[in-house]
Amino acid sequence: MRGRHFAAILGATLLTCAFVWVRLQIVSISYDINELEKRERSTRDECSKLTLQINEAKSPQRLEHIARLKLGMHPPRPDQNIVLSLGLPLGAR
Repeated sequence: MRGRHFAAILGATLLTCAFVWVRLQIVSISYDINELEKRERSTRDECSKLTLQINEAKSPQRLEHIARLKLGMHPPRPDQNIVLSLGLPLGAR
């Protein structure tokens, strides 16, 4: 009788330990998931900011501003325009 009582207590103790271990694993994995979700949000935000910076850097207004101020460029005068014909090659009329 005493052996059965000991086996029952031992079994209950092992089941309790297993239950507690499983719950601790669930909590640990939940923390890991939350941390990964934070990192994902942060990475998405950074990606959005970088995409915005790329779009701003490629904007025609910015490029024109740089061309005028830093490179000293300006639109051509009417006498500087050359019109090219994209039709027949020269002399093949």
